Amino acid sequence: MPDDLSLPFELLPDEVLTPADHAFLDTKAEQIRAVDTNAVIEIGRHLIEAKARVSEGQFLSWLAREFPQWKSRVTAWNYMNVAEQFGDVQHVEHLEITQAALYVLAGPSVPEVAREDAIEQAQAGEHITKAKAEELIQAARAAEREAIEQQIADLEQLIQELSGNIEGRVNNGIERAVGPMRKQIAQLEKQRDDARTSLTKAREKLAEKRPKAKAAPAVDGTTSFRAMCILQAVEALHRELKITPKECVAIQFEVSERLTGEAPAIKLAPAATQARAIMTWCQEFLAEMEARKGAGNA
Repeated sequence: MPDDLSLPFELLPDEVLTPADHAFLDTKAEQIRAVDTNAVIEIGRHLIEAKARVSEGQFLSWLAREFPQWKSRVTAWNYMNVAEQFGDVQHVEHLEITQAALYVLAGPSVPEVAREDAIEQAQAGEHITKAKAEELIQAARAAEREAIEQQIADLEQLIQELSGNIEGRVNNGIERAVGPMRKQIAQLEKQRDDARTSLTKAREKLAEKRPKAKAAPAVDGTTSFRAMCILQAVEALHRELKITPKECVAIQFEVSERLTGEAPAIKLAPAATQARAIMTWCQEFLAEMEARKGAGNA
């Protein structure tokens, strides 16, 4: 045994091995890979059963207590993803696919065609590494985008043809032919509208497939100061909420009628407008808080 196990492996030329030794070690390597792959899938299946039995919070607490060597929940999800995506693949343990490649290929957003290509190439004897898996995934996503773009082009052409067909039939029709043509024109208009709807959905699907850049909010000294002032104002308003809205409106009506003679509704109109704006802002503030909390817990 080496004195220092932290030293890297030494790569020696294959000539130092006899043919028998070389064949023996190749067999052992295949057996070890089979054990590793089967172990990952088996662990994943056990985790899936445990996760289905309890709540997510209880499941995460159990993971932290029983498997502290796993640095994050990603490890558990990697195991479960591999079990779900590769558990039914025949003889997967004999395929030349590294564990890192399995984790990448098993991701929930990975196109199915990328996994199929990896299995097919591994069955043909190719060694699938993490880099190769990422290459297959990128190629599959590019093919998906290309297919959607082609679908958009076809729909645009269909809409153009339908619109031209409708316009031609209307312009070339004579008065006595308008009646019988109306039903056909309505059908063509429906086909055009359906094609436009499909085009919109295809564009939305394409936008989802494109990488999304995280937009960082522009924050400067002025913006930061305003945010601080708003939060202080919310806190101050909260401290002053010692009467109900009903009492507040009733008091203002009485004051306006007794002291100013102005119509109370006119007197309170600016305050009502401001209150609506504040209410809209507060709703958006709460929604953003919930969104940030949800993203942090994901």
